Amino acid sequence: EPKEMAIQAGAALLEAIARKEREEKEEKKLHAETVGVSDSMMKKCKEAMDTIQAALRLYEPKEMAISFNGGKDATVLLHLVMAGIASMNERWESMEELACVYFEDEECFEEVEEFIRQCQEQFHLRIIRLKTGYKDGCAHMIDNFGTKAFFLGTRKSDPHGHTVEKFSPSTAGWPSFMRIHPILYWHYADIWSFLLQFSIPYCKLYDCGYTSLGGKHNTDKNHMLRQRDGSYLPAHQLQLLESEQHMERHARKETAGTSTVTRRGASHFKPCSVALITIGNEVLTGKIQDSNTSCACKYLHGLGISVARVLVIPDEIQLIADAVREYSSHHMAVITMGGIGPTHDDLTLEAVGQGLGVEMAESDEMQRLLANLKAEFNKEDQQQSQGSRSPWDTCKMCSLPKGTELLLEEGKKYPLLRCRNVYMLPGVPQFMRQQLAHAGQMIKQSMQCAGRQFHAKQIRCTLDEPRLTDLLGEVAEKFAGLVEIGSYPYFDNSPYKTIVVLEGEEEEEVDKSLRMLLDSCDGLGW
Repeated sequence: EPKEMAIQAGAALLEAIARKEREEKEEKKLHAETVGVSDSMMKKCKEAMDTIQAALRLYEPKEMAISFNGGKDATVLLHLVMAGIASMNERWESMEELACVYFEDEECFEEVEEFIRQCQEQFHLRIIRLKTGYKDGCAHMIDNFGTKAFFLGTRKSDPHGHTVEKFSPSTAGWPSFMRIHPILYWHYADIWSFLLQFSIPYCKLYDCGYTSLGGKHNTDKNHMLRQRDGSYLPAHQLQLLESEQHMERHARKETAGTSTVTRRGASHFKPCSVALITIGNEVLTGKIQDSNTSCACKYLHGLGISVARVLVIPDEIQLIADAVREYSSHHMAVITMGGIGPTHDDLTLEAVGQGLGVEMAESDEMQRLLANLKAEFNKEDQQQSQGSRSPWDTCKMCSLPKGTELLLEEGKKYPLLRCRNVYMLPGVPQFMRQQLAHAGQMIKQSMQCAGRQFHAKQIRCTLDEPRLTDLLGEVAEKFAGLVEIGSYPYFDNSPYKTIVVLEGEEEEEVDKSLRMLLDSCDGLGW
């Protein structure tokens, strides 16, 4: 009797993995870079299979479920789990023993639904469709199906991915179950390498510029794949650095539960934007005037980079870590200013590590750079007959979040520190400005939507701001998401009472909003 289709497909994938391993060992003349990629893929597959097989030994088939929404990560997960089942099929009679949970979205793409149906038919999947939130859905599975563990396609670069490991119990306040993450340490390129190397079908939306799929209401094509003619490259052509893994989700608007909290023109978190975090008790107590924030906003705006968040917080590790964790997962980049020196209240480096979920590690490169700086300072002191300065302990500055890059510009003595998408700048204004220019250019290179040109128009009128309230609201609503409108009252002896600023990336839309405002103001006797 022929094997059930899913078991058969899993066995075929197992054989394909083994075949590729054999080919790599035999074909020594392959280009080194190609071998390196393949070696990495094989290692990822083995680690994922180890996790899956461990789970299959711990739980009975009826006690497990797999989260499957038709996305690329879920597709990889599904095939790996099928391969794992094929490797232990003495315990499994059919793939239908494993429930596939699909949390339905009312605004789901038709292409996603079609792909899920194809998988269901091809592999005889037992798909349980739920129209509830994740928490209630898990409770339903536990109460009605006896589910004790869920296979999930979460990766470290996903929101909250930094908080879990390959086996993680459910969060406090949720029903009790085990979360299993076989591809937790996979990168975006690994996902596509797996799908393409093993010729695994995937949802066709990924060939149309989408890199991360949600519902129609909260998913757009990724701007980083947009061509000059307006077309989009397929998702597998998006190249991301280690520090840019989060960018695959930049076309996703954030959601809370099943309802979107991001609306056109009213987004709290803009994916093509930067968040600034100023750190220091001295700023909050007014001992030092914060000139860094205004300087950074003005400079980044000039580069066409939108600053969507500005936060000033004290020297407290947990507060800094929480801010870094939240902002780094919602923005293109985060810039911290202050707290990277050698003193007891310089806590930013450790806090960034906590916020990104990475360990601290001693940097030999940083030690060499700081040793050279200390030698230069001491030499200058001796030349000026001042004797050596008091030795300053740089050990603390050499302990960096694991994966931190030291970006040293030519002619500069101190590097710009970057861990993933977080840039850590000093708080001293003179040094902050030097590194801001470097960070701004790095961010600009990382985002195609940066380097944009903003078009701005101003109106000065003799009407008090309260008289313009309704009109400004109408114009803002009509041009939501296209033109930002701000009004600022005058309180001096100027004949003007209000200045209105209209700003946007499309000059035509700015001009239209200006004309609407001028025409309406005529009726108010401005």
